[in-house]
Amino acid sequence: SFDPSVIRLKEIVRREFLNRLGENVPFLENIDNSSRMCTIGFSSPDIGKGLRGTGTIAVLVFEPVSQGECIISVTQVSANNPSGESVDFTTRQSRVVVR
Repeated sequence: SFDPSVIRLKEIVRREFLNRLGENVPFLENIDNSSRMCTIGFSSPDIGKGLRGTGTIAVLVFEPVSQGECIISVTQVSANNPSGESVDFTTRQSRVVVR
């Protein structure tokens, strides 16, 4: 989530970490600046194959709308391992200042 009166989400760029799953990884992206949200989703083309390690899944590209400050927050993460069990995530907020 973010404050669309300060920043506008322009683009979601898929990154290299997903390439470890293969060439045709299903990737969902939805930007809705009016609701202050975006959705990113992906799945392995091979149900029994997952990812291990660190890397960047996607980059969110914002553009300024007006001067001010806002917080960018990850409000929900859900993921399963290849066995279907839930995977826990820790998320953090980012503070943005537009001058």
